[in-house]
Amino acid sequence: MQNSTRVMENVLKWEQPDVVIYTGDQITGNNVNDNGTAYWGQVVEPCVQTDTQWAIVFGNHDDLSVSSGTRKELLKFDTSYPLSLSKFGPDGIHGLTNYYLPLYNNCNAQNPSWILYFLDSGGGTYPELVYDDQIDWFKNVSSEIKHIYGSIPSLTFLHIPSTEYENLYQQSLCFGMDDDDVSPQINPNQLLTVLTAFGNTKAVFVGHDHGNDWCCPFAGGLMVCYGRHTGYGGYGE
Repeated sequence: MQNSTRVMENVLKWEQPDVVIYTGDQITGNNVNDNGTAYWGQVVEPCVQTDTQWAIVFGNHDDLSVSSGTRKELLKFDTSYPLSLSKFGPDGIHGLTNYYLPLYNNCNAQNPSWILYFLDSGGGTYPELVYDDQIDWFKNVSSEIKHIYGSIPSLTFLHIPSTEYENLYQQSLCFGMDDDDVSPQINPNQLLTVLTAFGNTKAVFVGHDHGNDWCCPFAGGLMVCYGRHTGYGGYGE
């Protein structure tokens, strides 16, 4: 953990981001026999020490620890931090981390300049899937935002790639590391196609396949990406 913490501290030092997005598998819960929230606290500590805000989605390994490790417990713990921007999503649809965050250029701005969308793709104690009711939620929310503010560019974050990620990588068109197979959600849902039609989405980022950090172009100008594996936990470099 010390090596991973050092990596995160160095990245935060050099990049000085306004916000950090954790895209899942923050902890390997299936190897945690004690309090899962204690390990979660270690993961976010570099952000706490640098006064950096963050937001999370869950991966397929986060909620598998024996003690204090359910999704609800971990999200309640995460949101207890003043710097956490993570949210419990709406009731009545699948998953917990379905929410959005508006980004503003400055404190006096009236309208957001970007929207960040977060989707719970399941895994762990949940089926590995973004369900139709989550996609409908995204459609409705993005349409409401467009009605109020006009067309605002957005980014979307989830953990497990949709089936549309399969066979997308082509070395001549993409950039980044392609060191892992794509392990997609259990059923097709046309998520990427929806993102091109709603929300003015410029890019989507996933985790899950830790050896990948590539980005590839998709229809409608959408960039389809993996976030780079951070630190020395799990697998991947």
